[in-house]
Amino acid sequence: VIETFQLKICEEQLMSRCIKCNGRFIQKPLTTEEAIAAARGMQVIPECLYNRNFEFWQCESCGQLYWE
Repeated sequence: VIETFQLKICEEQLMSRCIKCNGRFIQKPLTTEEAIAAARGMQVIPECLYNRNFEFWQCESCGQLYWE
């Protein structure tokens, strides 16, 4: 799509919107502990991610969590 329509996109724009609701992400990444607390009742974070050094990002609008 990017090539076909010759879109000009900088790296900061990639993965900058929630795929669930198109909302923006909270600017500061969450720690694993913060992400687990934020996910309660809404989303399951796989236990295999608990002891790894991932950055978690949360949508401001719907609360969906993503990790990198």
